Amino acid sequence: MVPEDYELVYKTKGNLLFYLFGLALIFLSIPVFFKTMDLFVNNKAVTCVKFITAIFFFLFCGVALIHKKVLYANKNEKSILLRYTFFGLPIIKDSFFEDIQYVGVHIENDVKSKDFTIKLWFSDNKNQPIAYRFSSKAALEFEEILSDGLKISMLDNTIKGHKNWIEKYDETVS
Repeated sequence: MVPEDYELVYKTKGNLLFYLFGLALIFLSIPVFFKTMDLFVNNKAVTCVKFITAIFFFLFCGVALIHKKVLYANKNEKSILLRYTFFGLPIIKDSFFEDIQYVGVHIENDVKSKDFTIKLWFSDNKNQPIAYRFSSKAALEFEEILSDGLKISMLDNTIKGHKNWIEKYDETVS
């Protein structure tokens, strides 16, 4: 249940992964069926049970790939509710982030990677990474979604050593 003051800001699209998982399940079921029958016919019942259990855990781990990340924002309190769902049901406990001052995109310090981290800033030295993107364009789009949902300003630090402050909303006007 979402608190009434919160509005949906972002929801990942997990449909493609769901369809791929469904196709994999269909194509995997045929060889699994024949292998199970082979083990059962050859009187290897214990091995058959182990095989079915291993396939079950394999599929259970695959289900974790199709979860959805949902973000709700409360622009009055400058807070975010982060929820991970699987078919609309919460998977883990919700995360609340309150008193957010601004949102920023930062390039990772690793020389090899070009990953970008989206962080929620609560003060000048307290922050919480909330998402990672592989391109600056995708990171800036996600940052803009969060900024619009919370009505706060943004910090663009996608170029190392160059910080660009983007004043989107006046802090004195509510």
